[in-house]
Amino acid sequence: LLQALCQHAQIPDEKFLGVSSCIDKLDKSSLKEVQKELVESKGIDATKAEILLNYTTIKGTPADVLRILESNEILMSSSSGKAKEALRDLHTVSRYLKAFGCGDEIEIDLSL
Repeated sequence: LLQALCQHAQIPDEKFLGVSSCIDKLDKSSLKEVQKELVESKGIDATKAEILLNYTTIKGTPADVLRILESNEILMSSSSGKAKEALRDLHTVSRYLKAFGCGDEIEIDLSL
């Protein structure tokens, strides 16, 4: 999903590893610190970094996260195959969790 969100934010594929290592720091660093590193150290345009980081604040049950992502018309209209595949996978996980009776007990955190 992160790779698809990077594509949506028009971040070049070759910068994905650096971007993902920055995103991984969100559990230890503030959003502003991560944004600064994306821009200054990884060479990501500030607007693109902001677009990406807006998605990393999304948390909730699998159903809630899917609803938020799928209600974003811009994301859905420009979604690549990767985004659609990631959302399909998240739907599958959501169905399994619901079948096991724990769909509302699990939190999806897009910053992780």
